[in-house]
Amino acid sequence: MGLDQYAFAEKGGEQEEIFYWRKHANLQGWMENLYIRRHGWKHHEEMTPEEWKNLTLEEKEESFDGDVRRVFNCESLKLSKKDLNQLEKDRENLEEVKGFFWGTSDNIHDERTKEFIAVARQKLNEGYDISYYSWW
Repeated sequence: MGLDQYAFAEKGGEQEEIFYWRKHANLQGWMENLYIRRHGWKHHEEMTPEEWKNLTLEEKEESFDGDVRRVFNCESLKLSKKDLNQLEKDRENLEEVKGFFWGTSDNIHDERTKEFIAVARQKLNEGYDISYYSWW
């Protein structure tokens, strides 16, 4: 068990895996924050009891252990050139995060993220959509 992270390139109904990380916790935190900003979610630790009460039953069923109110797990996140540019700026100083089964990030993860950005940019230039997906 643990954090498995993937990047996919999609075009014309075809999808190919272009990158894989294992337990790059800091990247997961960065992607989670992007997802939350894009979809208007508050991080579970920031959600008030009133906000929790207003979630639909389906949203509550997606919760983990009934305490974590929203988790970024098994969600697809489309990445734009702007997102990749921001990740490139942030990648050497990603916020240190921890999560259940997430492990810890190290310099190898940083170098691999640099490689991912180059591959993803090339695929975007070729007309592919890029998405990030994680499972833990």
